[in-house]
Amino acid sequence: MNLRNWILEMIQRETDHARAGKPARIVLKLNSLVDPACVAALYAAWQGGVQVDLIIRGICSLWPGVPEISEGIRVRSIVGQYLEHSRVFSFANGGRADCT
Repeated sequence: MNLRNWILEMIQRETDHARAGKPARIVLKLNSLVDPACVAALYAAWQGGVQVDLIIRGICSLWPGVPEISEGIRVRSIVGQYLEHSRVFSFANGGRADCT
């Protein structure tokens, strides 16, 4: 539960930065993305001006390319030799990158 709450807080922080005219970008590399609250937060972040890039190795509930909802969100699937289990969370943080 703590990881989910942290991710939602970081997505909201990026959305706030974008609305304030600061650099705002989210890059997530995950095994899967199926949590409805996280998907909704990523849609809202993109709609608020955040650049969103997702690298997902498994199932992804977010639909990229939907006009006015997610048309600028990029989702990549990794398979083959690059299919490792590490996760990456990267947030622009208004110009002070915050990566985990």
